[in-house]
Amino acid sequence: MIEATELSDMLTDYFVPFLGKKLGSPEASFQAEENDNNLKVIIYLSFPMDMKFLEDDIRKYLSARKFETTKPLSFEIKFKISAYGNTNSQPISGVKNIIAIASGKGGVGKSTIANGIARTLVNFGVKVALLDADIYGPSQPLMQSILGEKATSDDGKFINPISRDGLQVMSIGFLVDEKSAVAWRGPMATSALLQLLNQTKWGDIDFLIIDLPPGTGDIQLTLGQKIPVSGSVIVTTPQEIALLDVRRGIEMFKKVNIPLLGIIENLNLFTCPNCGHEEPLFGCDGGKSLAENENLQLCGSIPIDRELQESVDKGDYNYFSRESKTQEIFKEITSNIAAKLCSLGKNPKSIFPEIKVEKV
Repeated sequence: MIEATELSDMLTDYFVPFLGKKLGSPEASFQAEENDNNLKVIIYLSFPMDMKFLEDDIRKYLSARKFETTKPLSFEIKFKISAYGNTNSQPISGVKNIIAIASGKGGVGKSTIANGIARTLVNFGVKVALLDADIYGPSQPLMQSILGEKATSDDGKFINPISRDGLQVMSIGFLVDEKSAVAWRGPMATSALLQLLNQTKWGDIDFLIIDLPPGTGDIQLTLGQKIPVSGSVIVTTPQEIALLDVRRGIEMFKKVNIPLLGIIENLNLFTCPNCGHEEPLFGCDGGKSLAENENLQLCGSIPIDRELQESVDKGDYNYFSRESKTQEIFKEITSNIAAKLCSLGKNPKSIFPEIKVEKV
């Protein structure tokens, strides 16, 4: 057990990427095991990330520290996801965490990013669902290649989400004709959102990603008042005209006491495919300056990517499983969001039972 002890001592000084805490902290516990044939490290993470990236990073750390072993060294990484954040609303059955992807402005690529985060979480190995909350213009059915399919119900009360390669998806697009315009006033739209959320038969979900419509209207306010949102993420593009609207979205989430997990900057850089010249078509560092001014984390910046745009337009969600520079950015963004949510601590409703006082 000499090598296992030495390894454990060395790993307690290793900082877990994205988390900012050392191995051995409550969010990232571990144990080293040794037998006659091998040496093994088992890591229990409270948030998901790319397991291969973590293993490679630890091996680099150990190599730099000149750790030597006579036995093969292996890693086993397990995720222990709890309900995080502090909410006052009734939890949704089967759902541990709800993350809202929002923007105060349309046309910033929010639905594409919500899709990418959800798919990246699936690739990390956790259980994920995606709710398309844009009642007037649902886009997730197309992005998930399930356009035209209709949701079903086993009991006439709860709706079954449609699953695609490990991702549960629900959208108003599964309940109405795709060519029909949804001409509902605000109260009807918010009622529809609550029904989609509460009457969908979610099945043991670690993360429910909500793709919100743009703006700061009835649906967004309902989200803060009646839905147990664990945290929100703001999507923007670099130009000032987008930042003006995004600031309003940030203030709205603050007023309804929904934790802000960070900012994502989309369309930040164009690279010429012929010569490699890089050009910031929509301005420079808008998301970065916004994050600094609001004291929020910039979770990542996504470049203009033609392959990404073409993939979501034709429902090729497998784009997020293929190796690319943009997908590496999505892994970084998703890990930052999950780690920030984990750092909020456990939801007290999931820890303590509800206390009822009855007259006797």
